[in-house]
Amino acid sequence: MGWRKIAENILLILVMAAPLGTRLIWRSGEVAGSPAEWGTVSLFGTQLLAVLFIVAVVVSRPRWPKATSLLLAPFVIAVLASCAVSGDFWGAWLGAGWWLALAPLVWLAISALRPDATRLTWALVASAAVQAVLGLGQFFAQTVLACKWLGMAAQSPATAGVAVIEAGGERWLRAYGTLPHPNVFGFVCAIGLLAAIFLASRSRHRRLALASVALLAAGLIVSFSRGAWIAAVVGLAVMFSTAKGTRKALARALAVAAVTSALFLVAAPELFLTRLVATGRLEAMSVETRVSSIADGLAVLAAHPLFGAGPGRAVAELAALQPGRVAWLYQPAHFLPLAVADEVGLLGLLALAVVFFAVVRFVWCRGRNPLALGLLVAVATAGLFDHYFWTLWQGKLFFWLLVSLAAVVAQDAHSTST
Repeated sequence: MGWRKIAENILLILVMAAPLGTRLIWRSGEVAGSPAEWGTVSLFGTQLLAVLFIVAVVVSRPRWPKATSLLLAPFVIAVLASCAVSGDFWGAWLGAGWWLALAPLVWLAISALRPDATRLTWALVASAAVQAVLGLGQFFAQTVLACKWLGMAAQSPATAGVAVIEAGGERWLRAYGTLPHPNVFGFVCAIGLLAAIFLASRSRHRRLALASVALLAAGLIVSFSRGAWIAAVVGLAVMFSTAKGTRKALARALAVAAVTSALFLVAAPELFLTRLVATGRLEAMSVETRVSSIADGLAVLAAHPLFGAGPGRAVAELAALQPGRVAWLYQPAHFLPLAVADEVGLLGLLALAVVFFAVVRFVWCRGRNPLALGLLVAVATAGLFDHYFWTLWQGKLFFWLLVSLAAVVAQDAHSTST
């Protein structure tokens, strides 16, 4: 087996394992005197896989894409500069900086390798489907069992701080999968749903793809993540509007997703009504927290406009700027551009935006592939409501894997058509 084949297999394993939080914690973070995820120094199993994949690609001696390298250079430089001016270079670098450099290097390696787009898409669907099965089991059992090997913490609806919905005087646990929050779980199901619907319209294994559509739609529903719901709807709208000759097949797959969603809506309408209209104590608190996080993020940005507070250090900086709060009230801005700017400054945000829009332009000029555009739009939409693409390793990895997949799918479709 050649190194190219080895690299492709490692990549498929990396995509499958991307949602796992298996890690070795070297140093726990602390905010306002309480333990916190922000500032925690960890080594994730998927980071080791990412390094192994990059090494395998290097050994296979591919032709490295100069355009991708030039796009990434300003972003990596911005991350290093942010670490340097943070006042604690090694703390910022070990806490989050090297993650921010590693994940884009995965994209560079994928661009050089140019793996099979269909296999990569199926791996994404399979990874999300496993999460959906776990999430559905958690929702119906109303508990999440702890498993350190999968990076799962125990969750119960009776525990304060756990993501729940209050309806009819009861607390309902939202599905987590193996991910740290239902919003992240919901997005994984959402992008898996987009990929499964695309495969159902074009793949030879349409029955398997349609079964995956139903499963992933159910997983997306029990995440009760409004941001993930919106990202899925917007992504599907883009896919449908840009599809050429496959709209009937897409419509059949969409019908499967719609019927699955309707069954849950009929079974528990009060849960969905609570989330959709944001009524109740917890829903009001959720909205208030998101709004206040924007104001907090602007305060951090005002203090460090060009280079940011440093990778992984925005929450600690917020606690220093505005002391006296309860620890859990210190959170990153729930708006991706602001969360990025808080840590690597406006220069880092600009560098990342250039990369993202360059990929959008590449996809647009390579035939506007429905899946590629749908994934990119879904990522951009989810970023309007949350920060996990920047603050969590799984989020960073998913962001760059999806950017890579969009480019690979677009390039493969363009090559086939020409």
